[in-house]
Amino acid sequence: MRTPLNTLHVAVLMGGLSSEREVSLSSGRGCADALEGQVAKVTRVDAGRDLAQVLTALKPDVVFNALHGKWGEDGCVQGILETLKIPYTHSGVLASALAMDKDKSKAVLHAAGVIVPGGGLFDRHEVASRHVIDPPYVVKPNAEGSSVGVYVVREGANRPVAEVGAEDWAYGDQVMVEPFIPGKELAVSVIGEATGPPRPRVSTTTKPNTRPAARATSCPPSCRRTSLTRLYVRPSWPTRPWGAEASPAPTSVMTMLTTFSFCWR
Repeated sequence: MRTPLNTLHVAVLMGGLSSEREVSLSSGRGCADALEGQVAKVTRVDAGRDLAQVLTALKPDVVFNALHGKWGEDGCVQGILETLKIPYTHSGVLASALAMDKDKSKAVLHAAGVIVPGGGLFDRHEVASRHVIDPPYVVKPNAEGSSVGVYVVREGANRPVAEVGAEDWAYGDQVMVEPFIPGKELAVSVIGEATGPPRPRVSTTTKPNTRPAARATSCPPSCRRTSLTRLYVRPSWPTRPWGAEASPAPTSVMTMLTTFSFCWR
């Protein structure tokens, strides 16, 4: 029997230790505001290195993870919550770790038969000194989100991205460089539960998507999924979308953009 929402104590994690701290504080406040009145109690937690001790004292029924970037999204906080045996939102340890690492995400997707961009990891100083692939291309940290440290080098650019070679660059010595792929970004909201038909709302933008389009959901056998929605679209691929190393694009491809599930143990 599912626990009624209005009986739950929910701890909303926000802030954190990453470069996306301010983004997380903003989204965390929004999530906490939305939960107020829907659950029995909402506790807002500015997550720090004492998170395990804080949550042990609070004893929440469930954690809503509104953290962004490293530590909050890469499996570290998920490992803490698994150890404390506190149910939490979003993906588990392995899925979170893989999704945050762009290079490993691409390897997993490629092994599953999904077409991925070319390019790869390069030393940031080399990327700052010369074009490691032909423009247009995108330079981004291998393990950051929210477009932190992302640069687009346009076709015909005379110089590479000097910023990644700066002394104050804080996003690792290797950066991901990929051919620039023009297209639309889709933002998907999921409304509803397993007991009724979810109603996805889709909005589109013209910005390039610089984050993984979907994360696998890690759900232990003991949990129950209260909602699961998948949205598929038929993309308009160019004939050879990502350079000479890419395979010819299939004529009919259905690509999953988003999978959302909420797990209760």
